[in-house]
Amino acid sequence: MVADTLALTRNVPSPRIVLIHAEQDLLDLMAQVIKHYFSETTILTFENSDAGWQELVRCDPDLLITDMVMPRIMGTEILRRLVERKAAYPVLAMSGYFPAEIAAREYTEKFSNFAFLVAPFRPQQLVHEVSRLLGVRLRIRK
Repeated sequence: MVADTLALTRNVPSPRIVLIHAEQDLLDLMAQVIKHYFSETTILTFENSDAGWQELVRCDPDLLITDMVMPRIMGTEILRRLVERKAAYPVLAMSGYFPAEIAAREYTEKFSNFAFLVAPFRPQQLVHEVSRLLGVRLRIRK
């Protein structure tokens, strides 16, 4: 787990995060890291990008975290669909595959709150981006 201690400077009212990643182990690990620091957060995890997309159609989350390289619906397709729907919630995309990073960065201007993590990344980076995208100020104590 993350070694640093994080202190929230304001309370977050139970945000709802949709997390889509093709690898179940990484999906579970990211969900655990986020839940550790945001215990009141509801995290809906989807290994299947089709099921994740259906959840996004059903109800807007407070934050979407998605892998860019997945079977079935690629992350770039999810981002394209979100732009078409004029989705207003923050998006955190991630990938260790360079062409996916380039494709994701094209969406930076299309979302009001967009971030990209290059894999592999440290848990602290994930926590920092989730905090920033949810609008939570963190004070990190070492």
